[in-house]
Amino acid sequence: MSDEGSRGSRLPLALPPASQGCSSGGGGGGGGSSAGGSGNSRPPRNLQGLLQMAITAGSEEPDPPPEPMSEERRQWLQEAMSAAFRGQREEVEQMKSCLRVLSQPMPPTAGEAEQAADQQEREGALELLADLCENMDNAA
Repeated sequence: MSDEGSRGSRLPLALPPASQGCSSGGGGGGGGSSAGGSGNSRPPRNLQGLLQMAITAGSEEPDPPPEPMSEERRQWLQEAMSAAFRGQREEVEQMKSCLRVLSQPMPPTAGEAEQAADQQEREGALELLADLCENMDNAA
């Protein structure tokens, strides 16, 4: 009895509702492992059965034809994409700025105060660049 309950709870996840109604007409005569993989009485037990189930489930409901996007939705999508990439553009500009600071040669005739300030600026740029590079959003 508990076996039937577990099968009943798995069926909605494993098979779409439309294929449950087709079980009396299509799965009658074939025995063996192929009937087990494509039959509606139990979930597939191997990859071949899973593939067969996915193919039959996918072919039952065709994709709806694409509809033109309304101007309101298009504007919302454009604003959302712009906001999502705005932060990345700013971070790329920060990276470029850090690289410019680090690529400048140290002036050989600078005084100690100037060298200390230059070294602090370089250390800050290097730390910021390291933080930006460690960010997973900048991995690509």
